[in-house]
Amino acid sequence: MRMSPFLAIPAALTLLIGHAHGETGTGRAQEYQVKTRYIASLAEYATWPASALPAATSDPIVLGILGTSPLDPYVRELERKHRIHGHRIEAVFLRQPSEARRCHIVFVSHSESLRLGEVLQVLRGRPVLTIGDTPGYAARGVMINLFLTQDRVLFEINQNALKAGGMGISSHVLKLARIVE
Repeated sequence: MRMSPFLAIPAALTLLIGHAHGETGTGRAQEYQVKTRYIASLAEYATWPASALPAATSDPIVLGILGTSPLDPYVRELERKHRIHGHRIEAVFLRQPSEARRCHIVFVSHSESLRLGEVLQVLRGRPVLTIGDTPGYAARGVMINLFLTQDRVLFEINQNALKAGGMGISSHVLKLARIVE
């Protein structure tokens, strides 16, 4: 029996990070593996204007990773195993904020915190889902920010930033998020 997509949301988005004391490297790796899956899961529940996504499902949704990030090893798994709105995922590694314009999703790593304002300026008014995992990113204008608390990955959503980009997200996901203004 197949689970309803709306019932799958809580299961997919409440993954635990289990790591024993003394396994900080393993725990950190698991954290970023889970965060990478969150990116795909949350993007599946995001809505873009019809003109923003590729018309053909054979064309990819482009996930840009801006800056140095522990996600790097796990995005290849996304490319192989996950789809967003029927599209395969193509990960690209960005060096400059201006390169983010060609993406549908941009993960802004902690290393880019000093350039976050520039990144958001480049993407202002564009339907590009911005995601980060740095304290304060959602309050600064990133659409979705992942955070770790009590060995669980949770997320906060800046609805104003989503609306400014012409985007939305499922009300079921909003119920699970911490909303940030």
